[in-house]
Amino acid sequence: MVLCRIFPTYGPAGPRVGIAEKLKSLLGVIEAVTIFVLVIGGLYIGMFTPTEAGAAGVFFTLVVSLATGKLKWQGLMNSVRETLKISCMVYMLVTGAIIFGRFLAVTRLPYMVADFAASLPVSPYVILAIVLFIYLLGGCFMDSLGFLVLTIPIFYPLGTALGFNPIWYAIILTMVTTMGAITPPVGVNIYVVKALAPDIHLGTIFKSVSFFLLACILCIIILIIFPELALFIPNAMY
Repeated sequence: MVLCRIFPTYGPAGPRVGIAEKLKSLLGVIEAVTIFVLVIGGLYIGMFTPTEAGAAGVFFTLVVSLATGKLKWQGLMNSVRETLKISCMVYMLVTGAIIFGRFLAVTRLPYMVADFAASLPVSPYVILAIVLFIYLLGGCFMDSLGFLVLTIPIFYPLGTALGFNPIWYAIILTMVTTMGAITPPVGVNIYVVKALAPDIHLGTIFKSVSFFLLACILCIIILIIFPELALFIPNAMY
């Protein structure tokens, strides 16, 4: 909002519409909001686990798509095909991570790294900064899920040895890793935007999302300074 106020051309105002048209446009989001309320509501009241919430979201979406006639046979087959590809990729990652984790457990390398880092005469936050830099760099070149699965067996014991709250630590690592989705050279989300807007130069998209990258960094700094922001909900639940 601040950038658009300073540089109006970044986000020019759209055509003015009346209240009636605005209310009519809300009808298009009722289905999405209903699915969101069912999934998130069921998750928070304990009706199902996070994994089951994903399945519930797919089921509700399928029901809505069939009821509204928006899902065609070809679309369903394409969805199944893409789901199989992603599932196979995840299974391969998890299989490799399990083998890698067993190797680390036998060699006790994570615990040696944790003990060494904990004994260093520096602040734990200095070591955290190094870990975050590694995750930011790795997220630029690897898929976020794959990088997390491969590195958690090493860096999780390190975080616990340094005395960080496991939930807060996991949130920080996840946020830093997912920043790789909008940073070059991989930047998966950038190429998604490019596919949706092929007339926009790729360099322009990378330059534009740099503002979001700064916002992510600011959020991470705020969470480091005020860890309660990431912990008050889990603490309230337990």
